[in-house]
Amino acid sequence: MARKAKRKVNQKKPQATVEGSSPVSENKSLTAEDDVAPNSPTLSESDAASDLVDTFQPPSSATTVEAVVSDNSVGNKVDEGDVDNETVNSGKVAVNDETESAANESDVDADIDISLMELLPVKTLNAYNAGIEKYIEWSQSIYPDDAFFDKVTGEKAFLWLRHIAAEGKTSKLGATVPYSRSTLIHYLAGINLVYKRQIAEEIERTGDASVAWDPPRTPEVKEFLKNYGKSSQLNSVHGATPQSDELDASPRAIPPSTPPRNTLAVKRDLDDRYNGLTYSHAELKRIVHHGFVRKNPSSVLALLLARNLAYPLSKLRYIELADIRVSEPTAPFGTVLAIAKNGYVTGCVRHAEVEVCPHFAMAQAAVRRWGDAKIDFAVRGKFAGLKLFAARGSDGFQPVYATHHKSTLTKLMDGAGVGPYNVTYAGLWAAAQACRARGIPEGVIEEFIHWSAPEASLETYLADVVPEPLLALGGYATDAQETCTRDSVVPPDSLVHAVFPHLQAWRDVLAGSSSFQNHFQGATLDDVLETARMAKDAIRTLDYLARVFIEDWKFLPAKYRQEKHPVFATEAYARFRREQDAFFPANGTAVASGPFTISTMADVNEYFGYLVEENKSLRVALESLTKRVDQMSRLVQDSSDSDELAEESEDDAPFVPPPKRRRKEAVTVKHDFVFKRSPADMREVYREFTESTDGVPCPLDLEEQHGNAWRGASSSTTSQYFCRRRKVYNIVQNGIRNGLSVDEAIDALEAHYLTSGLPLLIFISGRITDASLPKALRS
Repeated sequence: MARKAKRKVNQKKPQATVEGSSPVSENKSLTAEDDVAPNSPTLSESDAASDLVDTFQPPSSATTVEAVVSDNSVGNKVDEGDVDNETVNSGKVAVNDETESAANESDVDADIDISLMELLPVKTLNAYNAGIEKYIEWSQSIYPDDAFFDKVTGEKAFLWLRHIAAEGKTSKLGATVPYSRSTLIHYLAGINLVYKRQIAEEIERTGDASVAWDPPRTPEVKEFLKNYGKSSQLNSVHGATPQSDELDASPRAIPPSTPPRNTLAVKRDLDDRYNGLTYSHAELKRIVHHGFVRKNPSSVLALLLARNLAYPLSKLRYIELADIRVSEPTAPFGTVLAIAKNGYVTGCVRHAEVEVCPHFAMAQAAVRRWGDAKIDFAVRGKFAGLKLFAARGSDGFQPVYATHHKSTLTKLMDGAGVGPYNVTYAGLWAAAQACRARGIPEGVIEEFIHWSAPEASLETYLADVVPEPLLALGGYATDAQETCTRDSVVPPDSLVHAVFPHLQAWRDVLAGSSSFQNHFQGATLDDVLETARMAKDAIRTLDYLARVFIEDWKFLPAKYRQEKHPVFATEAYARFRREQDAFFPANGTAVASGPFTISTMADVNEYFGYLVEENKSLRVALESLTKRVDQMSRLVQDSSDSDELAEESEDDAPFVPPPKRRRKEAVTVKHDFVFKRSPADMREVYREFTESTDGVPCPLDLEEQHGNAWRGASSSTTSQYFCRRRKVYNIVQNGIRNGLSVDEAIDALEAHYLTSGLPLLIFISGRITDASLPKALRS
């Protein structure tokens, strides 16, 4: 037994190895203070660059060092701060409290040479890795346009350390506890190694040995670590000036009057990320202009709402929304320039125009305020569960509570009271306030408020009222209305007609449709689908859609800048562009306009390339829309062109089952412009289904001649049209079999419809059931 013990003592201790490095021949195990020993071996800068480990990857692909540290044990991954007050040496060398304290003090003032990486114990390396991963996660959220380690600087290190210290770590029992000072020191040491690696790579790339920038170990960082854990550290972590009794002894204290925090938003809380930071006005604008808003707008919001009493709040009034506008519909969260209360920031905004949540609400969701009006906001939440709280300010700003739910539609037009409110409608409400401030009549505002509706309701309610492609693009126009500011610059008519040569044709066809003359006159205003009255004015949708296209030209990608089109040489466009430049200062430089019209399908595909690249349904809708525009333009031509139209129709007749493509064209064209109606009475529904018009076969005749083949070759709208009117026809036939005449059966069905209180389309689409019908009409 003694021989075995002696053999074990004489065994060489294996060295901790790192991917990409070779083990050291010396039998040596280091402690935390050894990694900064003055007599440690060093390498040249180029050797240092080549020997540095390649484990500093983003969190998704980060590798953690694992090595054998004893005969029977394998190094484990260190969890976020398992080095707290523990022996960092994975061997058997003990470190007492005094030694560790001395090592910590030494680490504050000394740098670790990257040549010592292969000599460090596993737990120390893993602590470095943990710090680097945390720094990557933080850096990507704060500086989304940077590379993973784009110039590690002392300023970034200081901000990151404050963030880590304020956030704390989660213990094994699930509680949030502060990091130990030694853990923060090891985390910072890992960042310092990355900094040294960057310097070495820059020297190797440029050959300039004098290259350097702000190292992570700044005097502020050293002072922060020296004072960390002391009683005065609470104020240092949570802001230079704590606010009276709003903070308790906990590093993560939150004023009790603030809304409860969502667990998903803890890491992005407004009071934890930018506490105590001071940004100049120029720095704010620089951050905003360099893609910060588009990539991480909620961080900009946090920046503007940070508890930072050292920053003069009066300067916030100079940051106009033109500087921080978010125009992309895909932005996860909009920017709100406001002042929060209850432990965040309190102050006055003399002149601010607030944009709220561009994905859910209109960008013009704000009221322009003048004078010393105070707006109190507290904003928190994420994309899936946005909550917006607004308190009544000194100027009478109305309260709004918004959640991302479409089920409840509670109007707050008068601003009296707080209740559930669809986010889109919250934006519309705020937009209505802006409209009132500009003197727009209440009737126009009321009509505007009712111009939006849940998508499912629109799809059901408008299927037979507005052609499907127009509805698809009308939805885009509605979305654009909610996401872009489009209420001050109106393209001149000459420019609109130059871009949309068929726009007037659309207007004429829709204006003559019975859908807009009859269908909505009898619709009850008490129904939930009242909000779908956008179909009542499809002409306005067309005009608005054209306006959106033209205004979007200003924001097209730069690759279109060199393209030319005759429309841009017109005086109308020049005047429109001048007005737009005055209203959209955006980035301070005008973005070149796009080159395309919407007159050909190639132009449509090119213009919407960045929108429809992955959206097949929208692409199909655009193609169908262009084809229908051409067809409708022929239908509304003068009588002098009627012979040409008749000759075209003769080519399609007589109607026989032709090849699939030809049959689709023949049936679809005749159906779309002859049968696509939503009449106001059952008699017309029955007549259109059973009687031919102007020699065009009715659906019943087509079914008798060709069975279901003709419907299979036509559009889905044709099938919907047929099925709905076939249901009316079948009910009337039931009445005839029960002894009623055709007129009596239709009258009974119409009386049943009128008592339902439903729009006709909804009634005949799915609300007619055999059990609900009068007995004389049942099968």
